[in-house]
Amino acid sequence: MDRTIVKIFGAGVLVILVAATFTAIGASTEPISVGRLIEGDVYQATSNTAGFDVSTHTVFGELGTATWCGYCKYAHGALKEIWNDGLYDFYYVSMVDDKDTHASNRIRSNYNIYGFPTVWFDGGYKVTVGAGSIPSAKAAYINSINSCGSRIVPDIDAVLSVKWLGDAKMDITVSVKNNEANPYEGTVRVYVTECVSTMGWKDSAGHPYTFPFLDYAFNEPIVIDAGSTWQDSTIWDGYQHNDGHGHNFGGITANNTMVIAAVFNAEWHQGYSYPPGKNPFDAYYVDEVTGEMPAIVVDDSDSEFLLLSGGWHTASLPNAWNGNTHYIAKGSGNNRAAWRIDGIIDPGMYDVYTYKFEHPYLNLMATNAPYVVYYNTGQSSVITVDQSTPGNEWIYLGAWDFDNSHAQGVLTADYANGFVAADAIKLVHVRPTV
Repeated sequence: MDRTIVKIFGAGVLVILVAATFTAIGASTEPISVGRLIEGDVYQATSNTAGFDVSTHTVFGELGTATWCGYCKYAHGALKEIWNDGLYDFYYVSMVDDKDTHASNRIRSNYNIYGFPTVWFDGGYKVTVGAGSIPSAKAAYINSINSCGSRIVPDIDAVLSVKWLGDAKMDITVSVKNNEANPYEGTVRVYVTECVSTMGWKDSAGHPYTFPFLDYAFNEPIVIDAGSTWQDSTIWDGYQHNDGHGHNFGGITANNTMVIAAVFNAEWHQGYSYPPGKNPFDAYYVDEVTGEMPAIVVDDSDSEFLLLSGGWHTASLPNAWNGNTHYIAKGSGNNRAAWRIDGIIDPGMYDVYTYKFEHPYLNLMATNAPYVVYYNTGQSSVITVDQSTPGNEWIYLGAWDFDNSHAQGVLTADYANGFVAADAIKLVHVRPTV
């Protein structure tokens, strides 16, 4: 059966009809727009298409797309639906070829793209070309996610920390732990994306691209000894990065930014961007993926930390966040301190954490330190935290919707059975619906 292909020749557009084999289009030409699904293997629907995630690891999809591509709206819509369904352990990025040169270089130089849209799952373990409708593309992508998710991968753990510094600037730290008995070699790529494009990057249906790739925070090889951890950090400033077409990324915001870290194995495989045997590329499969939206941290040294009543003392302790903390002896609840967040966050749903550090005198610390979270329309929730346990960690308090309509934040007090430390809180925007 014939189908329509759109190919760009300079400023003109030529519409041609070719046979299903596409033999009239050579691998050296510009990528084309493909309207029928072509997959790396024969598509077979699995019993897991209803959405029961049994993955061995988080799956990663890279969508090769362009704003002019008529069929790409189906691929983009399908990935959005799978993400919003929340049934599968995966992340994806939209590589918008005609809007970002970093994206274009990735899909052209590394993947040797044949046509738009193409999705490379797990670095090319599965490749799906074309899209004729959202339902058919969605079914094919779920099949690929299931196939990738069942692949046996090395035992590694990736951890991503993203701290929002304000004005399009982030402190990004990524670490990879090798739990295997042998060394691990690969490449870490950390993709900075917007959750929903604010730069006018839209598919042919007029929908802003979701998780459009802006630029890398890291793109470097790693070698990790058995049982060891690799780690690196950087300050990523949106004003210092651009799309290659004269536009920087100084307009990104904390509640619309997603940073995704993917670890690609160094073992080479032969991949084809036009399965089963055309447009070859060097495939390196993904073993681990994690994503984080920027965290907003308010320390007890920041101006948003308020001592609402007396009795609090300061201490410099190595385990405390930034090396300092406030503390108070147990009392009746009259001595209070608060981290005020309205005015420094955008309205929305946030996960809220408090930093618990290992105090030198754990036996004196409260096992029921109170935290009161004030959120929408004056509502509040009370949570207690055991500060007498060893170790330094962020303790999850819960998720709340903050609308900035009045004074909102987190309060603590001396109403406890031991000393209470007031150190730092962290807010992370919950998994966004796009």
